[in-house]
Amino acid sequence: MESVDDIGTGILRQLAQAQAKQKEQQREQQKEIKAQREYNEVNNLIHLPQWPEEARGVPNCVLRGSLFAAIPERNAKYCEDLILHETDKVSVKYTGKRLTQSDLTVWEHALHFARKQNLGNKIYFTEHSFLRGMDRSCSIQDYRWLEKVLKKLRATAVAITHGDKTYIGGLIDEAYKDEDKGLYAVVFNSKIARLFEAGNTWISWEERKLIGKRKPLAQWLHGYISTHVKWLPHKIATIRELSGSETKELWKFKQNLTIALKHLKSIGLIDEFRIDEKDLVHITRKLSRAQQKHLDEKKAD
Repeated sequence: MESVDDIGTGILRQLAQAQAKQKEQQREQQKEIKAQREYNEVNNLIHLPQWPEEARGVPNCVLRGSLFAAIPERNAKYCEDLILHETDKVSVKYTGKRLTQSDLTVWEHALHFARKQNLGNKIYFTEHSFLRGMDRSCSIQDYRWLEKVLKKLRATAVAITHGDKTYIGGLIDEAYKDEDKGLYAVVFNSKIARLFEAGNTWISWEERKLIGKRKPLAQWLHGYISTHVKWLPHKIATIRELSGSETKELWKFKQNLTIALKHLKSIGLIDEFRIDEKDLVHITRKLSRAQQKHLDEKKAD
């Protein structure tokens, strides 16, 4: 007859075996998921999230970091292996001429076209339609500007580490232009989708256009604020670092930040803001329906 100790030992052994089997099954499932993802990437079977026409989908690691910095184009300098975003899920390093918010506008708009088909396939658009979609005129200067930005997005090198894999390449994989027809063909590498897997936000396109073209800090703030369902007070120095601002004097950045926040308030994109005696930035704003639903679900839990 088995003793109580023997029975207890047997139960513990069975539990340990069951846990080990469960962990092994989880590892096998992860291997299958990775293998399927890699197969889909190689065979151009990856889709971006299907955001609505009035929005633009952007990875959170882009909006919460300085891959597209809050700086004027004239201040964009060359950098090498610069860490722009790093969490336990994803890290982004960058080599090339610093990208700005105007570059982000073009990248967002191109991704908007790309979401309708598999990544890795060519997407086509005319210069005229693309520029009109960004509320820009179709002057020769605008055509040249668009070509310059697309070349810049192609020439840059972004190292994206997601899990145990690192993608190194341009934000645009290839770009072609038919000079006679004014027709572009752009290709995104399917591995760009890994940025979206770590979280993404659907930005209101009308709101971004409403901010204006030469307000990089206000544009960056709008994107960054949009990634937060609930805004928690941020230090001014933290915002300066995250935005990629090159304003060294904190008092001067505080002035620029105040101007940007006043602009966002004046066009109704935030309700109120204040900067307290500890240099903490407080912001209140109306939530989107999706964000309010997310908060309500969290409260219910």
